[in-house]
Amino acid sequence: GDHEAEHGHETDNDSESESDNDIEPTTFATHRQPYVSPNIRTYSSVIDAWSRCESPTAARRAQAILHEMELTYEKTGDKNIQPNTVTYSTVINAHARSRDMENK
Repeated sequence: GDHEAEHGHETDNDSESESDNDIEPTTFATHRQPYVSPNIRTYSSVIDAWSRCESPTAARRAQAILHEMELTYEKTGDKNIQPNTVTYSTVINAHARSRDMENK
């Protein structure tokens, strides 16, 4: 019936599908902020990555990011970047791992 015709029309017209794909990123971008501020999740992800890194400066870098979070939170009061127990534990683990690396 009509449903089959509509479905067939959508799948048969590849050029329309391609033009829709060209439009989507622009449409999406207009609904998003041009700059996305880091939050506890993004900071914690970077700290976690440093904590797993074998670089001799990894723990210090994780600590520096934590310090930046603390200063930014103190300055802005933004709870979205307030360090939490996971953040602190991850930095502690980074230091523990770096000590393990020194002993190997």
